[in-house]
Amino acid sequence: MPETFEEGEKDLAALKAWSKSFDKFVVNPGSVLKQSLIVTSDNVETVTPGETLSAYAEIEARNKDEAVKIAKSWPILDSGFVLISEVVDMELD
Repeated sequence: MPETFEEGEKDLAALKAWSKSFDKFVVNPGSVLKQSLIVTSDNVETVTPGETLSAYAEIEARNKDEAVKIAKSWPILDSGFVLISEVVDMELD
């Protein structure tokens, strides 16, 4: 997370530019995740910021290599990491 408002504005501008440059792949440009909780059957624990994901974006890539290429272009990668996960649609009806 940015330490100052100015850093946050700079990161946001970079993310907007990234989203536009990969427009054909971006399904959902994402959101910032504020506080996370780990919930088990007998406990709820607050997760310390920085220990889990702090933001997400949803892209549609043809394969793993393409997803990695897009992830490596994430504009604020130098201050964190990108986790790539494949989404599997579940039919629940």
